[in-house]
Amino acid sequence: MLVDFKVTNFKSFKDTNEFSMEKGKYLRKYKNNILTFDKIKLLKLAILFGGNANGKTNLLDALRMLRFLVLTPTTSENEVLPTNTFGYNSDDTKLSVSFIKGRKYFEYELVYDQAKFQFEKLKVNNSVIFERRGKEFITLPKQLGGLQKNIRKNQNLLFFAQENNVNEAKLAYTWFLEDLVFVNSDQVLK
Repeated sequence: MLVDFKVTNFKSFKDTNEFSMEKGKYLRKYKNNILTFDKIKLLKLAILFGGNANGKTNLLDALRMLRFLVLTPTTSENEVLPTNTFGYNSDDTKLSVSFIKGRKYFEYELVYDQAKFQFEKLKVNNSVIFERRGKEFITLPKQLGGLQKNIRKNQNLLFFAQENNVNEAKLAYTWFLEDLVFVNSDQVLK
């Protein structure tokens, strides 16, 4: 279940923008639309609406981009990472998401440019599973201890970790693969 998503420097989002599924303090009606996970109260359903050219599609595109980066590994160090920065600037893009999977609370953050992942971190229930700053690995699971030299600058660590049987990474990867689904009205069968 999606908790929140933040995006910085992507398409029309220069500064950090957040989409949250957490219940606001003023929502008192529609109690059937609320799920509780520990102390977090989440909406079961949310609808994006607003005027044209206000960023609704760009928000979803940013979430799709994060999904793509997690699920689609690079094949060589020369491969360029896809970006679509605000005003085509050369600053880093930052994408982060919080979600619940298997009764665990995940936080995943990614900062990157066309050439490399600048920062990447996965936390599960407030415990850091891995963290990297470029090619410097601050925290790594035991399974990846001797493999860090094999991780390319443009290689997603979440994909690499799940491929090497880090259980928390496998669960996070599965959320991106199976639970983060985009439905296009053209795809819905009538």
